[in-house]
Amino acid sequence: MSRLVKIIIDGKEIMAPEGEPVLKVAKENGIPIPSLCFLEGLTPSGLCRLCIVKVEGRPGMVPSCLLTVQEGMKIIAFDEELENTRKILLDNILSEHNDDCINCDKDGNCELQDLAYRYGLGRDKRMFAPLWQ
Repeated sequence: MSRLVKIIIDGKEIMAPEGEPVLKVAKENGIPIPSLCFLEGLTPSGLCRLCIVKVEGRPGMVPSCLLTVQEGMKIIAFDEELENTRKILLDNILSEHNDDCINCDKDGNCELQDLAYRYGLGRDKRMFAPLWQ
């Protein structure tokens, strides 16, 4: 069993097992960092990049699915820059996706569709032209 250490995510103090993925810990503590590729039973890959966060003392943004908990980490999960970057990343993902949702087997139970609504990326609100047309 890993030792419990204190981290802070968006001002919320959390005791978490050292070495656990930050994304997993955040979700378990009610912090809804978006992600598409972090699936139970699979090794985290960081491919979608939607789970990006900032860590105090480190440059840039890092995928929280690949970032592991370390004592004293101070993490920013949501700010304007992160949300704008997530929106661009999601827009790019959607450009490669045939979003004929009405005919989809998921029948509305779709994380991608939920994120598109969350970030206001309806068909007429996207920057990237669909590649599937």
